[in-house]
Amino acid sequence: MPAITTNDLLRRVSMFARLSAQALDELASRVRKVRFARGEVMLQQGGKTNQLIVLIDGAAIVLRQEGSKEVHLATLEAGGIAGEMSLLDGHPHSATVRAETAVHALVLDRQDFLAQLPEPTSLAYEVMLDLVVRLRAANEKIQRLALTDLTARVRSELLAQSVVRHDRHILEHRIDKPGIAKRVGSSREAVSRVIRRMFDEGELVDQDGVVWLQKGESPPSTNDDGL
Repeated sequence: MPAITTNDLLRRVSMFARLSAQALDELASRVRKVRFARGEVMLQQGGKTNQLIVLIDGAAIVLRQEGSKEVHLATLEAGGIAGEMSLLDGHPHSATVRAETAVHALVLDRQDFLAQLPEPTSLAYEVMLDLVVRLRAANEKIQRLALTDLTARVRSELLAQSVVRHDRHILEHRIDKPGIAKRVGSSREAVSRVIRRMFDEGELVDQDGVVWLQKGESPPSTNDDGL
């Protein structure tokens, strides 16, 4: 069986799958193979590595840190890439990528990557940068949502579904836990725990079948929100 070449590995990555043979040869000549140990940080949130990392095998997790809270955003496997936005716009990484297993990867330095792109003054380059800006903004929004306390997200959904009567936010319909779970990006089980706790702590009240959401500050949440 013939050995797998760097070109073969690059061709498996969707970003490079449609490159011409000449362009692929040029790219293959510029990448280098790197091994990351399990638990090793491949990219650091807030840092700049000026590198594009392409996973050959193994798995890595994408994490976002906000204060003491760390949220798992995604898992990268063979063919996955990391660092592409920072490589284009030169901004710091918006998340940390850490090897979940031993990882073999191809690494492309920023200067070599930029050498493969259109001229900085071209329309194609400007359109590409604009798309990166929009993508980064969308990613930041998604990451902020993931970091928001689940209780606050569930409360917001319940408020949106309520009707104000006699200074009370009344829920006229049965609480749709599966629907809320989909909208807040969590599991039905986690949402059920939050709602049960809201009833236990008096934030949600059920009186003779009429359910309403108490106004004012809510009790502090615990850490079993299932983010």
